[in-house]
Amino acid sequence: MTTESLPHFPKLNTLNYQSWESDMSTFLMKKGYWRIVKNPLPDTKPKDDAPAIALWEDKVDKAAGEILSGIERDLRTSLMKHRDDPHTLWTKIAETCLNKQAGSCYNAYHALFSASKQENETALSLMNRIAQLAEDTRNLRPTTWTITHLDDELETMALLRALPDEEYAHLKANLLLVDNLTKDKVQSAIRTSEVNR
Repeated sequence: MTTESLPHFPKLNTLNYQSWESDMSTFLMKKGYWRIVKNPLPDTKPKDDAPAIALWEDKVDKAAGEILSGIERDLRTSLMKHRDDPHTLWTKIAETCLNKQAGSCYNAYHALFSASKQENETALSLMNRIAQLAEDTRNLRPTTWTITHLDDELETMALLRALPDEEYAHLKANLLLVDNLTKDKVQSAIRTSEVNR
């Protein structure tokens, strides 16, 4: 396999869906698989033409293979059951990655604010890594995001980070699973936890 046939962009992980989706769809277009991915399988399958059906089935397999090979292993495992249908696979990837749980946002901010220059890393490389981490946090935001939302989210994150793990690990873990975590929800959970101590 030549390097020209390999994608030249990072594999999909829990933080880079927006950029990966754009890169992968372009890659699939270049390979001639995009229409199979974009449309449900019954709509793209040729009728009553054995050679055309065989060619179509080959394209279906290759499209799914290209998509799956562009996904990091830990994320790929849960998607393997859709490997025979690239259209459904593509839809499930979007559903999985666009699930903006509080934990995903928290982890993205944590990675951004915890970044520091590695021993053998250049300042330019660090700058690019920070830019990518910032992009990852932006990709997790709803389109209606405002500075007030950012202020509330940063305050919520600071509060969660400030709670000691020894005493609050269970509370923090449960809060990070909430779909729409707000400062008020965190404060209410802390108050309830304190009353029950």
